[in-house]
Amino acid sequence: LKSVKKVTKWLESLKKEHKKFLFLLTNSFPEYTDLLMRFSFGKNWTELFDIVSTLARKPLWFTSTNPYYGNLHYYE
Repeated sequence: LKSVKKVTKWLESLKKEHKKFLFLLTNSFPEYTDLLMRFSFGKNWTELFDIVSTLARKPLWFTSTNPYYGNLHYYE
């Protein structure tokens, strides 16, 4: 739990202090991603990232001409 708080503060500092654009890219299903991230970072975990992309089909995502076709998910 202590290390999760450190990671959270680090991500927040990257975004706020260093003006970095943060994204989460995973091959996992949206529901599974949400479950794990809520468990690890709390219900507001999406605020840590500018974009969350699930079902990414890595490594194809890196070489595809349309990597975002149908795989962006927004959580509320």
